[in-house]
Amino acid sequence: MPGLAEDSEEASLVGREATLAMTSYTEEGTTRIKTVRIVESGATASGEPISDGIEEATIDSSLVTQFHEDAIRQTGSGVFHWLLLLFAGLGMGAENAELFVVAFLIPSAEEDLCMENTDKTCLAGVTFSWMLVGAITWGCIADRVGRRTALLVALVFNSTFGAIAAFMPNYGLLLLTRLLSAVGAGGLLPVIIVYYCEFFGRRDRGRRATWLLAGWALGGLFVALMAWAAIPRTGVALMEEKKQYFSSWRVFVLLCSLPSFAALITLIFLPESPRFLLEVGRDIEAMFVYQSVYKNNHINDDPAAQYQLTELELPTRRQLYGGFPPPPSRSVLADFVSGFEAFWSSIFRVFNPPYSHLTFALLLIWAFLAFGYYGVSLWIPEYMQLLRNEDYRSRTRVENHTIFPAHMIFNSSIENTEYEGCVFPKSEFSHIRLNHVIFRNSTFENCSFRAIESSRTFFEASVLLNTELTDTDFYDFRFQDCELINTKSVNTKGPCQLDLNFNFRLSDLFSEAMIGQAVLIPGSLVASLLMNTIGRLRVIGLSMFSTSICASAIWFLKTPTHVVIFEAAFNLAFLWGWIAVAILTAEAYPTHTRATAYGVLTGISRVAAVLGIVVFRGLPGLNLLLPSILTAVVALVIGILTVKLPETKDVLL
Repeated sequence: MPGLAEDSEEASLVGREATLAMTSYTEEGTTRIKTVRIVESGATASGEPISDGIEEATIDSSLVTQFHEDAIRQTGSGVFHWLLLLFAGLGMGAENAELFVVAFLIPSAEEDLCMENTDKTCLAGVTFSWMLVGAITWGCIADRVGRRTALLVALVFNSTFGAIAAFMPNYGLLLLTRLLSAVGAGGLLPVIIVYYCEFFGRRDRGRRATWLLAGWALGGLFVALMAWAAIPRTGVALMEEKKQYFSSWRVFVLLCSLPSFAALITLIFLPESPRFLLEVGRDIEAMFVYQSVYKNNHINDDPAAQYQLTELELPTRRQLYGGFPPPPSRSVLADFVSGFEAFWSSIFRVFNPPYSHLTFALLLIWAFLAFGYYGVSLWIPEYMQLLRNEDYRSRTRVENHTIFPAHMIFNSSIENTEYEGCVFPKSEFSHIRLNHVIFRNSTFENCSFRAIESSRTFFEASVLLNTELTDTDFYDFRFQDCELINTKSVNTKGPCQLDLNFNFRLSDLFSEAMIGQAVLIPGSLVASLLMNTIGRLRVIGLSMFSTSICASAIWFLKTPTHVVIFEAAFNLAFLWGWIAVAILTAEAYPTHTRATAYGVLTGISRVAAVLGIVVFRGLPGLNLLLPSILTAVVALVIGILTVKLPETKDVLL
């Protein structure tokens, strides 16, 4: 090639070390070949045929794998890999933001879109369920048409529909756009980690991939900061927000689509994975990628320096799609049917030998990871709210059997008060807020309520005689076993009969998110030092052991401060193991099925996440024994299942 050194063709790294490369790879990759890798001749490592009709490949994939390892190692490290890290970090942040945004969106958009409890549950559930669809879909696409192509389309889905959601006028359209955004977000985690890892040799891969945990955490921090900047910070402030089309929650949702847009723009400047290009026989393109990576990493070096490998040192040309011949020209319908069949066959392939044992072990581990993490992540804020409610109720003021003076005017807001057996003769309640007020067994005679805003306020077994309700939000559900005699309701506020919580405080969600996610940034740096030093399996074991210790600490959580500290410790301990499993998963499968397997595993884990949320939500209120035991059991099961996994820190991709 023009511009290459004169002796470059004779200085082939593969040529100089062909014998050593084959020998060292066979020894180092023995575990992988026996457990997870298909040799491209169409047989397993034990020599058993995979399926009929697959042509024998012209070269064993071990040589191509060794070539990629040598080629990517020669590119060095520099500007390109920092740009790659920027993209991957933004993409992982966008994936985490997709989940975090719902927690802040629901309380801020509740009144604007008139969301009932079932609507809130559906909005949260649709994110997990359609991320499952996205993970499997984009994983399969990444193995057939390329990692970069799959990521581009997934990011277009996520960023576009994530931004469009901010302009939706009603709940139904918001749900639809959030669904489509989740489809795009579902493919980010599996395909990004596969794409990212394929640009590193085995010595740097574990350490560099662990840094993605910091990018994931930054996505959560970004959402929390955008919520703090855009959303009113109390329930009362939300009520007072002017009714305008582009309200605060819309600004918030629009801002939260920025990481996905930024990742999309960054990806435009990055190439396809050279390992994928080699796998599908696009060898010349792969060489251009290696040379481009080298050039960007050595941008400040001697201009005469050249990348040493050339097209002449490429392994013998291999067939497309891991041994499958390219399909002949057919009709659009036939192509669609063929593509649909290939989609399902690629999914089923990861559950068949020689991958079956590995896949089922990883599937259980991913499921328990999602079950434990999202279950505990849901339980923590709910338990904190229980503690706050207990404290709030302990300060309730009670008025017992009080007969108030006639014509008494209540013109100051009333909060956290119970009226038991009280009598209100000719009383006037005007332009006030009633927050957590109970009128029980009380009598209102010739009274008037005007311009009232209420929250968690109820009339129980009371009598309202000749009473006028004007410009109030006293809907039917506020009157429980009451007698309304000659009582008139005029201009009841709005068609949306919701009981909004004035006690909502954005600072509670904000502090939980900030502390729980911020601790992961230094934590990822520490984990990166351990990932290659002690290996993936030991990191998982250490993580689950630490998690079990955290689980025992649940019993001692008596204040919100204790809970926040526990959340930080739990996230740090648990997510070390998760990122180790994430890296191991990318390393455990061969190139032609790597993204598919990853997508299937992460997709199904979304079902386990929903199950974890349901189970932990159903635990008794202040009983701490069950969540403690359940969390410890999850950590124990993951630790036991890890024994079934191969150590992959020395595997070549």
